[in-house]
Amino acid sequence: MATFNFDDYQKQQAARQAASGNKGDRTPIHFMGEWLAKDGDSVVVRFPYTSTADLQFETVHKVIGVFANNKFGKSVRCTGNGDCPLCNSTDESVKKKSTKFYAKMVVYNPTATGAELCATIWERPSMFADSDLKNLMAEYGDLSNYLFKITRTGKGTDTRYNIIPVNMASPVYSKDVYKTKDLSCLENVDATKILSKGMDQYLDALNGGTGEGEKETESKPEEFKVPENKEVDQALGLNATTNNFIPKEEEVQVTVNEVKQPDPQPTTTSTSGGTTRYRF
Repeated sequence: MATFNFDDYQKQQAARQAASGNKGDRTPIHFMGEWLAKDGDSVVVRFPYTSTADLQFETVHKVIGVFANNKFGKSVRCTGNGDCPLCNSTDESVKKKSTKFYAKMVVYNPTATGAELCATIWERPSMFADSDLKNLMAEYGDLSNYLFKITRTGKGTDTRYNIIPVNMASPVYSKDVYKTKDLSCLENVDATKILSKGMDQYLDALNGGTGEGEKETESKPEEFKVPENKEVDQALGLNATTNNFIPKEEEVQVTVNEVKQPDPQPTTTSTSGGTTRYRF
């Protein structure tokens, strides 16, 4: 389906959520791979983090060839004690431990009336929190008071993600949904238990099971098509002429010594003492 209208897009959304295994009143969980699937994709988010005390990390082992339909490996949470079978593995690649950060955020998915608020989780190296988010907090304080745009550039091992504050003066963000801080969709989301597997799930998969537990599975990218920029514009009621006067966020280089106090209506920021480009 190369070209489709907004109704078709909404149907795809519903089908993707139904396939994710989230039933009843459980919060539909999205993953960053849905929004930033290819070079040039961008998404507007609101982080729930008020200070570094909110940042949670997980010690994991990477396991390949155990979980069904997975060829790149899954992160399994280390038990943190001497009985951890992965710590005692004879396979050095499995025995090795790493620290992961499971970022959670609200993604603003544009609709005809404003935006759908989507609980989204992103598995990142620990440096994403220890450097990028920490530096943003040094600049802005409570991150939940601001919107940020994350843009993907490149592909494969040459992929980078740029984070800049949203220009709230832009007519794109004039709707109330962007101005109201609503983090309710994240209330019951435990990010560390959704993208990483528990030891019981690992043992289940090792003994011939699926290892899926309570359907804490990452949705497949092919289950969801990220709308093209022109489709997002149509959902927002914008046309090519309107886009011409929308201010663009600009990136600037700021050193660590140049950290400033929060600005009520930020336009640019840097998050790591250099440019806003990161290589993960």
